[in-house]
Amino acid sequence: MYIFHMCPQYRNKRCIMKYATFFMAFISCVLLVSCASLDTSSNEPYKRVCQSWMGHNINELIRSWGYPQRKDSMPNGNTLYTYDKRSVEQTPVVTSPGVTTYNKAYGTVYKYQSPGITTGGDIVTYYCITSFEVDGNGKIVFWRFEGNSCR
Repeated sequence: MYIFHMCPQYRNKRCIMKYATFFMAFISCVLLVSCASLDTSSNEPYKRVCQSWMGHNINELIRSWGYPQRKDSMPNGNTLYTYDKRSVEQTPVVTSPGVTTYNKAYGTVYKYQSPGITTGGDIVTYYCITSFEVDGNGKIVFWRFEGNSCR
């Protein structure tokens, strides 16, 4: 196996275990980074959509997006319309099998079995809260959004 070539003293069980442990840690890091790299910064298209509503009448937005979840009066006399979209999902469970290696040294066979790794199964909440500020004439004058799923 490849691990044996990495160890100058390939008959040493500790060396094999060290590299097997390093390999499993490396795989775990790769899986973690791949899950963490869900691109939440690609909100530019959503920003353009929100910006395109500036100056439009709130009734046009409601006809297009449906009724907002909240409508609040602001101290300046304007009205804030808030859309709150949420979903909860479970990430897929992935199990990688362990690896069994054998080494024979001076008539003794050494067996090492690395454990398998199970990842996933996490519950993730995706959300996007978008608010539009509307003046007394019904015209959209400001917008903002926050969340990890604004697309």
